[in-house]
Amino acid sequence: MASTIGHSVTKEFFHPARLIGQLIQVQKYAADKKGLDLATDIAIAEQIQIYSCEFRIKQIVSNLLSNAIKYTSKGTVSISVRISVSNGHPALQVRVEVTGTGISKDQQKYIFRQYYRIRENSRATGFGLGLYISKLLAEQIDGKITVRSTPGRGSTFSLQVRLAKDGIKIDHSGPKSISYIPKDIRMVIIEDNKINSFYMSQLNEGFGNVRVFLNSDAVDFTLANPVDLILTDLHMPGPDGWDALRMVRKEREFLPVLALTSENRDSFYTGREDTEDRFDRVLSKPLVSTELAEAVLSCRQSRAAGLTKGWKRVKNPRVEKFGSSLYDGISQQPAK
Repeated sequence: MASTIGHSVTKEFFHPARLIGQLIQVQKYAADKKGLDLATDIAIAEQIQIYSCEFRIKQIVSNLLSNAIKYTSKGTVSISVRISVSNGHPALQVRVEVTGTGISKDQQKYIFRQYYRIRENSRATGFGLGLYISKLLAEQIDGKITVRSTPGRGSTFSLQVRLAKDGIKIDHSGPKSISYIPKDIRMVIIEDNKINSFYMSQLNEGFGNVRVFLNSDAVDFTLANPVDLILTDLHMPGPDGWDALRMVRKEREFLPVLALTSENRDSFYTGREDTEDRFDRVLSKPLVSTELAEAVLSCRQSRAAGLTKGWKRVKNPRVEKFGSSLYDGISQQPAK
């Protein structure tokens, strides 16, 4: 986490309701496992877009939610999302509220300091680096994090990100949902984290030919079976995502390979400028279903225009033995 703080901030329009909704889905597993109620209130329409750094907001909200669940032993974790007006400017507001012992006023002054941990009954608990890093990330995008707490009742952590006056717009095009992908698509997903692999399986429920692998068996399966697309985690023990890309490209040059990572996409290829192979698309963790659908459609459109090898155009395109159904079967209307 700390290594990403110095990276440049790139702003673009994105859908905050979809982003936060997906983060909530990822954290729900951890909340359910502890017997916590996870209450949500997203008061932003899905078609609303804001102009800010999606990657930074994802990092901050993920930190706040994961900390809240980790340090709440029982009760409820609540998250609410609004767009408000502050000093004449719109602002994104995210509040994460937890029930519990709360934080004294004396401790509230220090919880955003590096390595500070709250002490309860002579035992160190609390947030360590998480809140400190979140505070730095918020400052990079013209935002701030505050805390309000009542001992014996609980705490509320609030993120407010200031937006430009023209930093909100309505997206009339509508997202491409999972329903736009044919149900018979043959997709291989490589994810070594069991929680994430479970989420992937849930996300792709209803697709009979989607296989989720925890290890390098995925590459052997891909090379021995008809496959339309690969989605691989980047950092894994043993063969990682880059290794999987290279192994697949040697045998299946035109098979789309997508990377899934928590890295900043702007610096994804830093230090790899000489790498010949490129992923067809880089998706951010946690995976958003609409982003997956858009990525699959994008691969189809790129290859229909002449086939690409990663982000590079390939001359004299040919149709692969096992790859044609992905491009022939995807339409601009939801699959029946």
